[in-house]
Amino acid sequence: MIVRGSLGILVFDDNGAVTEKLLLAAGGENCGADIPSGVFHTAVSLREGTIFFEAKAGPYLPLTDAEKAPWAPEEGAAAGEYLAALQQEFKPCSC
Repeated sequence: MIVRGSLGILVFDDNGAVTEKLLLAAGGENCGADIPSGVFHTAVSLREGTIFFEAKAGPYLPLTDAEKAPWAPEEGAAAGEYLAALQQEFKPCSC
């Protein structure tokens, strides 16, 4: 659920190709998304100061290696170029 700003939601197939895009914008047409469990996805901020609320069914369990996308950057790795490419999925955007 978007609270402030704008957020891009991307859904991926098992090979890392984008299969779905959704733009969330505070006060806009889309203000939330429901993503089923087990679907590769990410959220990218498209405006400075963006705030969103995320809720998941509990209890919290860390992802196992089998649940992590093999094509995604490793946790803790520099991923600036990858993030920029994801943000480009929403350009041009007046969000």
